[in-house]
Amino acid sequence: MTFIVAWKSKDAIFITGDSALTRTGYNLEYLNYAKNRTKWKTTFDEDIVLNQEKIVEESVVKVHNINNKLIIGYAGTGNNAVDVIAHIEQNVNLELTNLQELISEGATMYGGKFQMVVGYFYKSTPCM
Repeated sequence: MTFIVAWKSKDAIFITGDSALTRTGYNLEYLNYAKNRTKWKTTFDEDIVLNQEKIVEESVVKVHNINNKLIIGYAGTGNNAVDVIAHIEQNVNLELTNLQELISEGATMYGGKFQMVVGYFYKSTPCM
């Protein structure tokens, strides 16, 4: 399971999430590599899943700072979300006028098997 938590106050935005990544469809060589480098408990003191069907490991940053203008967090399928975030980062203007369009474009282009929260400031007011 993956999660993202976000909230705002009158002058700040907070986004946090887990760092778990689920891998499937890998080869035995990667399983052996993961066994040697993965600690056996998560930061929540849960067992790491490590078997021939899937590996769940803590290895991903799911909160991204875009040019100190946006903060984006995601939960779900990481490859899709990272592609959408890269699309936003490459194409967003500093005034953020095209943000909604970029998010919709990116989700259409790369798929949408994730949830995303976006934080930014508009005239010194935190928005999500």
